[in-house]
Amino acid sequence: MKRDSWVPSKYQFLCSDHFTPDSLDIQWGIRSLKQTAIPTIFSLPEDYQVLEWGQ
Repeated sequence: MKRDSWVPSKYQFLCSDHFTPDSLDIQWGIRSLKQTAIPTIFSLPEDYQVLEWGQ
């Protein structure tokens, strides 16, 4: 997903945890993403370390 040209296949998806509530439409208790929805919420483990290449 960290690619500008990523297009999900029918077997790939993101859970609603990655979207703000205003990115979702809810009808009859069924949630669906708006066409303009962009995932903006990401959480990393506290022990996550960024590795820098070339050191």
